[in-house]
Amino acid sequence: MAMISRSSTTTFPTTMRHSSSLRFGDAATIASSSARSLTRSVEEGYPLGNWIGNRRAAFHGGRLDEVKVLELERVIGWSWDPEQDAWEDAVERVRRYVSNGAVAPIKRSFIDSDGFKLGHWANNRRAQHRKGKLPKDRVAVLESINGWTW
Repeated sequence: MAMISRSSTTTFPTTMRHSSSLRFGDAATIASSSARSLTRSVEEGYPLGNWIGNRRAAFHGGRLDEVKVLELERVIGWSWDPEQDAWEDAVERVRRYVSNGAVAPIKRSFIDSDGFKLGHWANNRRAQHRKGKLPKDRVAVLESINGWTW
């Protein structure tokens, strides 16, 4: 199934409805909000976070209709794998940190210019690594960054 890039202005059409009368527009509102936990989101009594999780599971299982895939991918902020996206975002922040000549290791208290607690994130990855819980592919990514230290 081919992925398409998200439009910067598209939201869900409100004409597409879930059996429980959930509007895709509602999902767009929640998916675009980085301040909310989608897995626990409830809107007007409807467990929207569950609905979003079910759409992601159906997509990964190849059970989501192509039209719905395309509509979801046009939502600003939509992600099929938010955990992976968060990982990639944090790794890019580490790369920027060291490329700016910052001293490694990243201090636990370091917060980048837009409020991301990069020091806390790095400290957690180091703790996972010490405990043998950081996947090898992620260890390799971090070790490939010039200036990363455990």
